[in-house]
Formats: sequence, C-alpha cells, structure tokens
Amino acid sequence: MDKDQHKFKVGIVAGDYNSNNYKLILQACKEPSFYENSINSVLVYGNYKAMQAHKKAMNLPEFPMQNIQSIESSSPKRLNFIEAINEEQEIQIGTATDVSNRNAYLSLQKAYADVQQNLIQAVITLPVSEPHTRKIDPGFKSFQRFFNQKINPHDSMTLLVSEDLRLGSAISKEHWIEKCGQIDPEIIAQRFIVFWETLVSDFGITRPKIAIVNEPIDGKEDPHAKKVLQAVVDKLFALHYPVFGVFEAAEYFSSQQQYNFNGCFMLLKDSVAPFEYLSPEKAFHYTIGLPFVHLEPINVLDYSENPEENMIVSSLLFAANYICAKRAEYAEISANPLVFHKLETE
Repeated sequence: MDKDQHKFKVGIVAGDYNSNNYKLILQACKEPSFYENSINSVLVYGNYKAMQAHKKAMNLPEFPMQNIQSIESSSPKRLNFIEAINEEQEIQIGTATDVSNRNAYLSLQKAYADVQQNLIQAVITLPVSEPHTRKIDPGFKSFQRFFNQKINPHDSMTLLVSEDLRLGSAISKEHWIEKCGQIDPEIIAQRFIVFWETLVSDFGITRPKIAIVNEPIDGKEDPHAKKVLQAVVDKLFALHYPVFGVFEAAEYFSSQQQYNFNGCFMLLKDSVAPFEYLSPEKAFHYTIGLPFVHLEPINVLDYSENPEENMIVSSLLFAANYICAKRAEYAEISANPLVFHKLETE
C-alpha cells in the first residue's frame, strides 16, 4: 500500500504543563528526521508558552514548531500547537496548580471536540493531576472513563501493550467482588471476542493465537475464577477460536511464553504479573471499542527537576500511526466481502 494513501492527524493532549509531560514531547519531536519523512501531522493540545519554557530549560536548538488557530493550518513538517484557552497563564514548572490542570482539562475537551468531527484520528493523553482535575470535574477518574461517558461504547476495554505483549482483560476486581465471583462465562467470552477482533483489525494479525491466563486474586488462589476461565476456553474452542490455556500467570510470564502467542487474555483488569516484564518506556494502555484511537502511557505524573531520558511519546506516536493505518487497511479490504453461496448437490 502506498504510504501516501492514508494520512492521519494525531492529537497529543499534553496534560499538566508544569509537569515533565512537555519534556517528553520535546524528546520525541526534537530531531529534524522526525519531520523530514513524516506524512502525518502531530497536534499538541496545551500551552504554547509553557512548551517554549520547557524547550529553553532543556537548552534545545530551534526546530519547526508553530501555534495554530485551526487544524486546517497544521503541517506534518512542524510540531503544531492548539491552545484551548487564549489567555495568560502562570507557569510554575515542577508544581501542580489548579491553573495548569484547568488548561489540561480544557485541552482534553478541545481534542475530544476535534476527534468527534474526525479532524484528528487518534488521541494520546498524557497524565494530569487527578486531585486538581476533580476540582473542575468532580466525576473525573481517568481518560478512558471520560471518553466512555461521552460515547458510552458497549465494548470498550483497555489493553496493555508493549513490544512483546498485548494483554486484554474482562472485568475489574471490584466487579468480580461485587458479583461474588458469579460471572457468566458468556460475558467473558464476548469480551475475549472483542479483544480477538481488535488484534485482527487494529494490529493486522490474520488469525491471532491467544493464551488465557489465570492470576491469584489478592495473592490467593480462587478456584472459581479458574473454573470460569476454563468454561470460557471450552466455549471459545467450540466456536473455533485459536485459544490456549488456562495458564498460571507466574509460570506463563516467568517462562516467557508470551512470545509463543499473539495475545494474552486475563480475567481481571487489575492484574499485576505482566508489569514485572514490561519496559515503561515502551508500554502503554490502548482503549479499544472507541471510534478513534486512544493511547496513554502507563507511567505516572512526574514533576522532578531532571527527569531521565524517556521515549514513551515516540512509542505512542508510532503506535497511533500504526493502528490508524491498520484500521484503514482492514476497513478497505473488508468493505466488499465475497458472498458465500452453498452449492447444492444433486
């Protein structure tokens, strides 16, 4: 497929401008090679003056960056800035403030308005200070919930993704406890199918092989959880999905069995076992079930004076463009499927 056939615009909601989020963006976008070969525009929703302050603090040379009023003015050869509010704001690098997080929240709303109109096709959200953000929106808990409340998708799910791992999970631990473990395996199987279909459409894997993995709950074995997972495996196997397991999490990850599969599916979203085997610079959360691509890093908000070099934004930008391209490819090849006709025999 010709690389110019699909062009995408990726929005980065920069989060708290007093944190190191802006430094992470600059680390990803400072090299001239980033713009020389780019066909996709990157738009940062945030505070342009704060970005200039971070750039000066990092002693970076000049590189193409522009503050624009509309997406139509964006260019793939520049780092494009869109400000949600056009007013002077106090910048206190290293300190979370109500002002900086109000700017972050309004930037999130601006990015959502643009993605609704398909002006951008992917949204990368960098961290905010949740206590400060809840002063503006008392119901705010996470970016995923923000989008879910706006769109209310039936099949929304968060994947944990890294170079060697694509992990889907069915329900929260709170939901499992609330239902006293009495969860219908049919529900879990449907969540698995959403995960499987996402690996096909968004990652370009023709027939994904997925391992079902069980993990102790709060450090204790739960026989009912494994029983539910085994029922899910039986149901999926009967539907001819290439599913394997049930594996125990400790053995599965310590023996690096994830390399033998295209994905891993676990019962609870709160699983901790995979995190021991991830590089924070390359691992991220991907919200599936939305009409657009939403990615966010797994690392927390950082206000330290001298942060370590971290290329997570580079990984997120690569992933956003890759998933957008795979979605477009899949939509194209599946647009006019062949009609199946059963031949009658005499």
